[in-house]
Amino acid sequence: MEEPHTESEVKEVNQTRKNLPLPRFFARIVDTIIGTILIAILGIVFFIGTGVELTFLDNTPLYTIVFFVTLLIIESLFLAIFGNTFGRWFFRVKIQKDHGRISFSNAFHRSVLVFVCGLVFGVPLLCLFGMAHSYERIRKKGITYWDEVCGFTVECEKLNWWRTLVMVLISLLILWAYYLGQQQ
Repeated sequence: MEEPHTESEVKEVNQTRKNLPLPRFFARIVDTIIGTILIAILGIVFFIGTGVELTFLDNTPLYTIVFFVTLLIIESLFLAIFGNTFGRWFFRVKIQKDHGRISFSNAFHRSVLVFVCGLVFGVPLLCLFGMAHSYERIRKKGITYWDEVCGFTVECEKLNWWRTLVMVLISLLILWAYYLGQQQ
């Protein structure tokens, strides 16, 4: 491949391999949805028929902690076993560490830092500030805090129209499901 010469050619090449924030954000949403479904399935498998009531977890900070810790473990397992998650694969986000396989401990360390620094422990309003700060850091430095600390490199491809359409449809489906849930 020929090296780019003009400023616009350099910008175009950088945009195709840059650490773009939107594909990462969309991938996180898809992975959280899939993780939520997996957590629900695990709950059904392990607690149905046991008589254990999990009502103490309903809408409490403890539920949020249990949910996110379980999600961290699931995400770390996917990164260690498959090298990626479904959301990252779909949105063409590649996470690498030294161009080799990612160990569970490295993946878990990264996931914890994402949860603490990027999602600010899942606290709703603070989470927005954490994500905004991470967005700005990617835009300015090209890397998030957790990837820098853990030694990961992340490459993203620009979103094409149909992947963006899928994400919009998923978002609308979530809003519709939320609306239906509020009606009951």
